[in-house]
Amino acid sequence: GHTTTRLRYATVFRLNSLSRAERSLMALRYFEDALGPSGFLVGDLTYADLGLFYMLYELGEEDNVPDWVERFGLPRLGAFRDAIAARPRIASFLESPRRMP
Repeated sequence: GHTTTRLRYATVFRLNSLSRAERSLMALRYFEDALGPSGFLVGDLTYADLGLFYMLYELGEEDNVPDWVERFGLPRLGAFRDAIAARPRIASFLESPRRMP
């Protein structure tokens, strides 16, 4: 239910009474709050950022939840996803046949 919006992910990630969707939304909110002043998780771009980017990019695909930024109110994660996707080498990869559809 809506009570999950008041709970923090770190306190409930192992509770089985929550649905997968509820746990996933809490995890997204956790990362929304975890982004540092640089816009990344820790200082500059790291593998952890790339892993988070991959998950967010896939979440935004047409067959998933393309409006997740607005629907779930996660503007910092949306800006994070957009900033990484705009990096020239990553943008090139995303548009290439090397990326699996």
